[in-house]
Amino acid sequence: MNHIMMLIYVTLTCLGVVTFCMTVFCKVDISRSIGLKVLDIQRYLGLLIAFFIINFLIYYNAFFVLSSNTNYVLYTLFDISLVIMLLLLLVLNVSHRNSILFKIEGVLGLMYIICWIFSRVERIDNLFASSIAACVSDVVFISISISILSFSAFVQEKETEDKAGKKFVIGLDIMTTVYLAALLIEDMYWVLGRIFINERIKYPYSIEPVFVLYIIENIFVIVYLLKGIKSSRSINITTIDNLNEASGGENFIEKFGITARETEVIELVAAGYSNSEIGEKLNISIYTVKRHINSIFKKVEVTSRIELLKKIEDA
Repeated sequence: MNHIMMLIYVTLTCLGVVTFCMTVFCKVDISRSIGLKVLDIQRYLGLLIAFFIINFLIYYNAFFVLSSNTNYVLYTLFDISLVIMLLLLLVLNVSHRNSILFKIEGVLGLMYIICWIFSRVERIDNLFASSIAACVSDVVFISISISILSFSAFVQEKETEDKAGKKFVIGLDIMTTVYLAALLIEDMYWVLGRIFINERIKYPYSIEPVFVLYIIENIFVIVYLLKGIKSSRSINITTIDNLNEASGGENFIEKFGITARETEVIELVAAGYSNSEIGEKLNISIYTVKRHINSIFKKVEVTSRIELLKKIEDA
């Protein structure tokens, strides 16, 4: 049974590598379809793979190595990678990249890591105090993280007109929120059992929550990217130069009252630039870029980048 679990871990790690490779080889198509910076997606997926591998090493150590020192290091790496992964997910929620919420998540994440490091030091004299500290930090960190991700999903829904990018980020927010809730239950079960029973207790889940998170997020990303790539490659407008040569291009701009700045934004969208890259090209903030794109979508009556480019092509 243990060898079967190891095979599953290795297979799922390969699934993550395939997902990551898709973002490497289809960069322009991804930017055109969902408007996110591909490097941000790659960082998040890379941490997700690392997080999963750490879980595999924890499992391997528990059944084959049985080293308490190794276990201590691996669980510390687990906590660190979880915090970094949540911060990278907030980066994908672009509106919170430099916000106070991002800083709060970072500070609470650091406190969470420190409390769990001390909690795992097996000393009888401070067992109760360290367990309570870990319990409190767990509740505070995960509860606030869930609140921040829920708020991020709400903001994406209300403020973003780009349907494709919005669904992509909200989907990741929801899946990660569910995993954090499962992790909180697991940690509370472990901590309370440690305090009141003071012995090794049975694992509360029949299936590892990280399995569910990892599989669903990878499949979600693969399906979403494949749809975006297919849609992107059906559009003939591929460069800044031939956007202006598209059939009816000038009439399109006049018909919908597209401003000069909005025209520049459309040209960069067609060339496959993400929102943040468009901001760098035009020397404007990403919030201004999103405001221009939302304005364009409303004028043209579309809900995604691909719909916009199709409408230009068909004009």
